[in-house]
Amino acid sequence: MSRLVTIEAYALRLPYCGFVEFVTQLGRGIARRSRELAEDYDLRFRFVVPKGKAGVFGPDVDYIEVTDADKASIEKRPDWQSDIYHVPTQYSTFRHMRRCRAKLVTVHDVNFVHNKHGLSLLLNWLRVRSRITSADYLAFISRYAMADTLAHYKLSAPRRVIYNGVADTMAAHEATPVDGLEAGHFLLHLSNMQPNKNVDLLVQMTDYLPESLGPLVLAGAWAHASDRLRRLATERPDRVIVVGSVSESQKIWLYRSCRAFLFPSQCEGFGLPPLEAMSAGRPAFLSGLTSLPEVGGDAAYYFHTLEPESMAADVVSGLARFDADPYAAARCRTQALQFNWDQCVDGYIQYYRDILS
Repeated sequence: MSRLVTIEAYALRLPYCGFVEFVTQLGRGIARRSRELAEDYDLRFRFVVPKGKAGVFGPDVDYIEVTDADKASIEKRPDWQSDIYHVPTQYSTFRHMRRCRAKLVTVHDVNFVHNKHGLSLLLNWLRVRSRITSADYLAFISRYAMADTLAHYKLSAPRRVIYNGVADTMAAHEATPVDGLEAGHFLLHLSNMQPNKNVDLLVQMTDYLPESLGPLVLAGAWAHASDRLRRLATERPDRVIVVGSVSESQKIWLYRSCRAFLFPSQCEGFGLPPLEAMSAGRPAFLSGLTSLPEVGGDAAYYFHTLEPESMAADVVSGLARFDADPYAAARCRTQALQFNWDQCVDGYIQYYRDILS
């Protein structure tokens, strides 16, 4: 009898973010191997997707389409039972899935403990606790994410680290230029613009950078930008260009064409955008906090302090070293591409098999 692994992919309803990339790459990788896995290990896969997303990973896996209204009652469906139910983020908003032999939860981070306070902190802590303490098995996307979670929760479930992957941005065939930008003549930041990304520090840093480096380009979820960040950017129209949300092909062009990628985040479970930029051979300037040194390694550059004037000096000196080193771009690519999605998918498939055995 075949064994069924159900994977929640409801995050596909969100705008581009790390959760969406993770679910998308996991779904694509499993779907590519689904026939082989059915023949070799008698494994069958099913994805819980938003309404209208059935078929998103192809015809060789099954789907259940759901809406927000289904969250409280979905496990009452007569066809719901699974051997494994994989919740791919600790922020899942579905009810606990009891009708399964084993529940696996992937924990990306507990960043909220570092940037929320008071009632908001308590509510987030309780919400995440209800997800991860009900898990029979846990996966973490970095060693840092696991250590940080264990520092704030008492967990006894078996666990392992399975790193996320990074798309090879140089291997992509389509790259669409962004209007108004000159290749090789801008600095880049791409994120969800949440306060923990410290984008306001980058904007202030431009006051101390030479004009020859070009403007700072801000890409991503500008709708999430704080009023303060919007004001700081508006005050520097010649130094800061906001492009907001971009397509996948535009994102690839930005990575390939930027002078450097800047990411002074104070809370990261993994750090996907810097590695995507490094896979294009571009220098990444990162904070030395949380998981970023773990994934950036010796190939990345690090801000000594998170003070705008010091950060500017680090960028200028780091770019001088990068330009003088003929092997620097290759080291960036090598570091980034050791984290690949095929290995990530293989890691989860092996985990499913271990759980079932």
